[in-house]
Amino acid sequence: MKKNKLISENRIGRFYISENLIKTENVHYDIFSKVIIIKCEYIFHNKIFEYMGYSKLFDQIEPGHKVPKYIFSVKYNGQVIAERLHE
Repeated sequence: MKKNKLISENRIGRFYISENLIKTENVHYDIFSKVIIIKCEYIFHNKIFEYMGYSKLFDQIEPGHKVPKYIFSVKYNGQVIAERLHE
C-alpha cells in the first residue's frame, strides 16, 4: 500500500473554527476539502472547534516538533489559503 505523501512529509497543522461559523456558513466545507482531519475537539468555554490534520497547504515540519497553528481564509472565488502563525 502506498503511503500518503502529506503524512510522510509531515505536513500537519492545527486550526480553529467557531461554533457560530459551523452553524451559519458553508465556508468550512471549502476548508475541509483541503485537510485530512485526524482530530477534532470542541472547546466548550470558547465555543470553538480545534482541528488537527494534514494538508498540502501546511508547511513540512520535522518529526517531534510542536504542531503549528494556522489561520484559514477563503476568497470569494473559493481559493483556500492557510497562513502559519508563529508562536
